[in-house]
Amino acid sequence: MTHYIDPNAQQQAKPFVEDKRNEMPIRLAILGAGGLGKGMLKRAIQTPDFVPVGIADSGAYLFDEDGLDVQSVLNTKTLSEVQDHIPSLQSIQNLFELHADKIDAVFVALPNLPVNFIPETVENTVRTSGFKGVFVDALKRTKAVEAMLEKGDML
Repeated sequence: MTHYIDPNAQQQAKPFVEDKRNEMPIRLAILGAGGLGKGMLKRAIQTPDFVPVGIADSGAYLFDEDGLDVQSVLNTKTLSEVQDHIPSLQSIQNLFELHADKIDAVFVALPNLPVNFIPETVENTVRTSGFKGVFVDALKRTKAVEAMLEKGDML
């Protein structure tokens, strides 16, 4: 049996960067429901790459794996005013304990709290929920980011 290469056949080049536009959108949770958190909600719904599925503030959280009703959040001062809110004084922890496997990325839009609060919150969230996604802090909190990096391979 003889094999030959047809010189007239054109081989289609594979793209260097894989086209991922047909994949599922990134499921986003937002920590903080003030101006910055609500601004991220508005931005997230402007692109098909993200679907906001969770948001938490100091007294409650919301979660909907099909996507939050963003308008209902934008029209309130606190999440406790939204119809389907889940009251909680440990809203971040509760959100992740129950839904970590349905969240891909977290946008941290918390107020200026003590420097260790954010790294400790991230560490506790990862340790207790097994969350395996990405955390992004909205503000330039150099000391907080350095403290998170010091956690090493845990994060």
